[in-house]
Amino acid sequence: MKKLIIFCSLFLTGCALWETREVFLGPSLSTIRKVEKKYEKSIDKDIVYCYDTTIKIIKDDMGAEVYKKDRRRGYIIGMAFDTIFPGCLETTGVGIIFKETEPGKTKIEVASGNYNLAEFVAKQLFDRLEGKISLGEKISLVTQKDLEQP
Repeated sequence: MKKLIIFCSLFLTGCALWETREVFLGPSLSTIRKVEKKYEKSIDKDIVYCYDTTIKIIKDDMGAEVYKKDRRRGYIIGMAFDTIFPGCLETTGVGIIFKETEPGKTKIEVASGNYNLAEFVAKQLFDRLEGKISLGEKISLVTQKDLEQP
């Protein structure tokens, strides 16, 4: 009887089960890959530099957390951007995927279910990796007015 109740519960919840999974376990790489709107850029740096520097940028400059990372598979998932970005939850994940396209050149994709957050993180990340903004320059809380500026 217990098995029947469990089976029916799982069957009736449908895809809500997967959404519930993310609430408890956090975002996964497969969820990030499914996001349609991604921000991408090719950076003229090797993949090791981009990967290691991105971790420092997330932790030090953005004050967020690295939730999951896998150097071999080439991804990082950051969370806790709520301290610098209004309108997102602490548990909103941002996925960053790295692919070396040729020696000394890395393609980086940034994605999140919160497109505005993904765009913000991508711009901050790309500008720092390209040297337009100095590494170690902390980001303070972004206001709605900041988001409306071109």
